[in-house]
Amino acid sequence: MAQLEGLEREQRVAAALLEIESLDPSSVLDRICQLTVDLMPCDRATAYLYTNRARGFLPIADCGTPPHVYQRFANQMFFGQSHAGGRRTIVPFRDELAAGRIGHTSRAAAPPPEALALLDELELFAMCIVPFHSNARGALFVSLNGPPDFDATALRIAQAVAHQASNLVGHARTFQKLQHAARIRAGLATLATALNRETDSHRIAELLSAEVAALFRLSCAAVLVPQARGLVVLGAHGLAEHDVWIPLRDDTAVLGDAMQSGTSVFQNDLDESAMSGGPLCRELGLKSVLVLPLVGRDGPLGCLLLGNTKSRNGFSVEIADEAMVLGPLASAALERAALFQADAARKRELARARDQALGATRLKTEFLANMSHEIRTPMSAVIGMTELLVETPLSEEQRDFVTTIRRSAHGLLNLINDILDVSKIEAGKLTIEHLDFSLHQLLEDAVEMFAARAAEKHLVLSCVIRPGLPDRVRSDPHRLHQVLTNLLGNAIKFTERGGVALEAEVLDESASCARVRLIVRDTGIGIASERQQAVFESFTQADGSTTRRYGGSGLGLTISRQLIEIMGGRMHLESAPGKGSAFWIEIALEKTAAAVSA
Repeated sequence: MAQLEGLEREQRVAAALLEIESLDPSSVLDRICQLTVDLMPCDRATAYLYTNRARGFLPIADCGTPPHVYQRFANQMFFGQSHAGGRRTIVPFRDELAAGRIGHTSRAAAPPPEALALLDELELFAMCIVPFHSNARGALFVSLNGPPDFDATALRIAQAVAHQASNLVGHARTFQKLQHAARIRAGLATLATALNRETDSHRIAELLSAEVAALFRLSCAAVLVPQARGLVVLGAHGLAEHDVWIPLRDDTAVLGDAMQSGTSVFQNDLDESAMSGGPLCRELGLKSVLVLPLVGRDGPLGCLLLGNTKSRNGFSVEIADEAMVLGPLASAALERAALFQADAARKRELARARDQALGATRLKTEFLANMSHEIRTPMSAVIGMTELLVETPLSEEQRDFVTTIRRSAHGLLNLINDILDVSKIEAGKLTIEHLDFSLHQLLEDAVEMFAARAAEKHLVLSCVIRPGLPDRVRSDPHRLHQVLTNLLGNAIKFTERGGVALEAEVLDESASCARVRLIVRDTGIGIASERQQAVFESFTQADGSTTRRYGGSGLGLTISRQLIEIMGGRMHLESAPGKGSAFWIEIALEKTAAAVSA
């Protein structure tokens, strides 16, 4: 009969154990303890698991133990040795646990003095410890407050419960590890994306500290950077003090060790270590710390400090391995921010230099404009006086002198006008008029101006107007005439034989606008391809010998191209040494009402 009852008890326990479905180790062990007390039966049941952080056993769940006994037993009998040192208390039934056997003692069996003292300490009649198997390092502690002692069925039930608890805790821990790993990976990916958006090192440090503290469920985190043989906080989350300088010395050895070795270093029970009197404990209030070195391309950048102000055993090798990726992540972000800030500083310096250069150019332009005006006034008087003087009775020699003065004065006035135009263009003060005029007449007048000079050099000068070219148009005739006379004057100047031609044709047109091309061709000395762009620069001709032989300021083509571009057109050059040149202009001209109606 007793055997049958025992079998029924074991079956009830087995059925109850199969109903446990939780994947949380604490919940699993809470249910295990409750079932053990109810179905074994016993008065008390406590489940312990080994923790690497504390290097000892910690109570995870309990049922039936009075609070004062539970606390005394947990603190005095099962807590192991931490990383920082401290004494290790003797675990009851240590040999049995190591061998994987049940440890059992009872007042009914005349226990040895050590076991009797333990029963007295815990106010028990009998107790047994059943070790968990497999990877679930721990034990189930069950006890009776009074007689009778555990029977054989009760001990088998305790073994069965411990066996099932081992399996359930193993499954729960596997699930938790997978879940935790997925959460860490997702958190790191999100953090990397957020850091990539930041370009300020202080903002990066603050964001990194806040996200890492949340991700690893820590009290605080901080990015520390070197300053004056120590470290200062660049950005932090949860620290008691932010504006603190931390020297590198023995009482902050964990920081120096991490930076020198280039590997992560952690320290639990900080207040029991050689660093207990240092700033990590005293000023920052840390009880455990993990330090990750930050290393850039040119050497150490500082370190990432992860701290816990509540847990004395906040870190382990597993946590250090998980956090290892944070070092390269933070280092890359800080280096990128430093490059961005350096680039921004260079851009500000370039902008400042540009503004200074623009200011100097503006002053130069204003000076040239003012001086041109000041020189132009007396030159106009000189020209006027020579015009009057040439009309008076003069000897042949005197007339030659006056003619030379007049020609030189006109040349100097042209140079002054060119400088004034350049100054106006650079200052953005040149105005373009919009007047109705005859394009055909303007072309013919421009050619006619140089008829005498062409005849003197025995050159053929022609004006070719293609059919379809509109006559009445609207633009700035004075500036267009200025450009054409400059091109024609240059063509005649640099041509010794052959001829010069002005050609005009329409490229395309609409009812209100025509795009025309004006070409000045010559059979002169030509320009080498590598010098063609230079002729459009201020005070530049094809080469130095050209200036010495033909004279000129080198401003005409510069002004001409800029005038055409201001008027919405473009100027181009085609030339080869010894084969002449062709300067062509493409410009859109608005048709006048008369031209449209025609």
